[in-house]
Amino acid sequence: MAKHSWGVDLYQMSLVPDHWRIQRSRSNLGACLVKLERYHEAEEQLLASYAGLKAIRGDQHVDTQKAVSHLVEPYESWCKPEKAGPYRALPHANPDKSKK
Repeated sequence: MAKHSWGVDLYQMSLVPDHWRIQRSRSNLGACLVKLERYHEAEEQLLASYAGLKAIRGDQHVDTQKAVSHLVEPYESWCKPEKAGPYRALPHANPDKSKK
């Protein structure tokens, strides 16, 4: 068990594999790893959490929307805006824009 993922690991041991709390925890972990400038690790967690939350909760759920915004941040900080673009363009990445 890696030091930085104990919350995710605990959820994985106690919940069913496709539980939304595991994915939300991964998203939060990824956001923390971005703050630590550990972009490669953050990207891995954030991509997994976004895919999981989208499958479990759908595009319009607040957890999925937050996962998308968490996913854009490391690419911007990592100077890879071309990777952020497709996620930034998603309608559910900007819920205010999709309501207009």
